[in-house]
Amino acid sequence: MKLTGNNKVVDSDYELSIQDEIRIRPLMKEIVNKDIEFKYLITMNYPYRVTDYTRVLRDSKHLKHVIRSNIDCGTKFFITNEKHTCSRNLINELDYSIIDDQKYIDNLKRFIGETISRYGSIHRHILVDCRATTIHHIRTALSLYCSRDYHFTHDGSGCDIRRVYNQKNLISYMTKDIDRPNLPNLNIERDKVIDSVNSDIGKTHYSVMGLHARENINQLKKTFENLHKSFFSDIKNTSCLISSDSVVIQADSKSNSDPASVELSFRDDNYLIYFWDGYSLAEKTTVKSYENALVVFKKIAKKSLQFQRKLKINFRYP
Repeated sequence: MKLTGNNKVVDSDYELSIQDEIRIRPLMKEIVNKDIEFKYLITMNYPYRVTDYTRVLRDSKHLKHVIRSNIDCGTKFFITNEKHTCSRNLINELDYSIIDDQKYIDNLKRFIGETISRYGSIHRHILVDCRATTIHHIRTALSLYCSRDYHFTHDGSGCDIRRVYNQKNLISYMTKDIDRPNLPNLNIERDKVIDSVNSDIGKTHYSVMGLHARENINQLKKTFENLHKSFFSDIKNTSCLISSDSVVIQADSKSNSDPASVELSFRDDNYLIYFWDGYSLAEKTTVKSYENALVVFKKIAKKSLQFQRKLKINFRYP
């Protein structure tokens, strides 16, 4: 997903994987339950290197106070902290060179001896649901009252404010550090990616509670593996195939190149459940929520099981 111009959050062709869906599902549910509609995305890049999450949480608390005091006292927030993975110059946005451990010295002697690489420094994404305001009003309040962490840049990247048009993909984009692979010296604290102190959603998200995303994915895999074992315990040659965006339970057959199967996949913001009997009968169901998809998947899996038992197919254990 890319953030492009004209004050819009523009979606790329990126399709959310099941892993993305798992990460954002509890957050999207909270948004619906609390009747929140985030209208603006603020991205704040510090004018200096910051790696201390605790410091960032304090700054976000102040920013939250500034917006509620000057714009809308009922503003709802969702704030995430992300580590830069680019090694460009943090101080000068016009410098496109890649920087390793170079130190910065300026005439005002503010940052003498400071590392100027962006890599590993924290920046923030702040979603706000506030009434009757404008981007200009928000920017003015931040520049006046958040001067310590407000970064003026010629290209506008220091403090970028945009309208929100797709909450779901944006929430996925904002929380990607939860599932980001461990890059050298990046030191992501995954339980602090979501600012649970200053946000109105995400306070009980599994990452905040100290669970690694992989543990959550493994839990999902265990759910389907247990379902497979429970439903097909007396039919030996079936297999459960789990990837990042689909789950397939299928018969293993040497004689049929397209064996009976039940599949759950995620495409275009929908969950698709397919049933194929291995011969001529095919069914497809589309639902919006993961919970409904799981219910349908179980029903179709049972249907597949009954169908296979009826045909008395001789299975071979893989």
